[in-house]
Amino acid sequence: MRMRCTRGISIHTFHGNFFVRSTDLLALPNVNPDSGYGLQISIDEDLKDYTNVCFQAAILYTSANGERRIRVHTLSLPVVTTIGDVIHSADQEAIIGLLSKMAVDRSLTGSMSDAREALINAVVDILNTYRAVSSGAAGGALVTAASTRLLPLYVLA
Repeated sequence: MRMRCTRGISIHTFHGNFFVRSTDLLALPNVNPDSGYGLQISIDEDLKDYTNVCFQAAILYTSANGERRIRVHTLSLPVVTTIGDVIHSADQEAIIGLLSKMAVDRSLTGSMSDAREALINAVVDILNTYRAVSSGAAGGALVTAASTRLLPLYVLA
């Protein structure tokens, strides 16, 4: 699988079951409809001139009939200026998928308690960031966007 993205954005880390062949090329042992791969990106340049950024994944594979095929998936996302817009449009299932892959990586290099602590800290960081940018937050109440409302429950389950 080869990953490409808009100029000004680079892929920082891949997460999943694969072998990294180069900075944008992964060797996948097996791909099925339930396979999931995650990536972390870095913003290297100012994106103020862009209205959208694009990500593209291309998979070269051999069909059951022996034909070589390429499957391409392209995703175009709007560029926003505030962290609140990012949090409001977040997909909590995708966040949980990525955090779980990161926790597996952490547990392989450290301990399970380190992985659990990292998961909890990631959710706390998301909630604290949203509280900082939201207006009218109640004193001791849990403040979260509707898009991430169940995130603490998923992590603690």
